[in-house]
Amino acid sequence: QADSAHFTPAGNGRVIQYYGGTALLEAPFFLAARAWSIASGDTDPTAKGFPYQLSIALASLFYLLLGLWLMRTLLIGLAISEKVIALTLLIILLGTGLLYYAIMTPGMSHVHGFAMIALTLVEARRAWTGRPFGIQRASAALAFTLLVRPTHALILLALPLVAWADRKPLWPWV
Repeated sequence: QADSAHFTPAGNGRVIQYYGGTALLEAPFFLAARAWSIASGDTDPTAKGFPYQLSIALASLFYLLLGLWLMRTLLIGLAISEKVIALTLLIILLGTGLLYYAIMTPGMSHVHGFAMIALTLVEARRAWTGRPFGIQRASAALAFTLLVRPTHALILLALPLVAWADRKPLWPWV
């Protein structure tokens, strides 16, 4: 049973008060759990059984690793040294609550938001360097980021960081 603090009144009932981005990102993992359940003859109508719980945990681990890999990709593109990249990723993993959220509360949006923010920065870098479909890909990544949590729109303030390693003027791109 979900905590009542996660719901808000709506008409004669109540609805979950979170945005759909996390559920959208977890959907492939959930559908794999559903396929596993059907194949194994499990008829759990609540979708709260072990395969579903495992699928959400695996989704969280996947997005944690994806986010770290994307951050590494971004930092390599900005010509940061391997030692600094390793230290940065270690600080992100152990110096924030990210590892806790990935392991202890995998269904929450934090890890998914981290991965989508990293994706947005990587795709913004692609757009900045003039790669094909860069703007479209960056826009799609930002849309997913905002679907996870609209307050992540603050990532727009970090977009000048993608231009850090280049000596091109920033204003025309903005």
